Amino acid sequence: MKFPEIPKVLLDALEKQFPDKAPRDDVGSFVFGVKAGEQNVLDTLRHHYKKQQETEHV
Repeated sequence: MKFPEIPKVLLDALEKQFPDKAPRDDVGSFVFGVKAGEQNVLDTLRHHYKKQQETEHV
């Protein structure tokens, strides 16, 4: 399955909405897991975006 194209503007907006930082307050494991999940999604999108950029320049 080919991954859909990821616009840079979308990736930038998501990175701004979900910054890669640990929660400040003493949060429960559920909130910590949610934050980790957000970053896993962004990591996956960054990976596919990078691959898509490499493919365009070949």
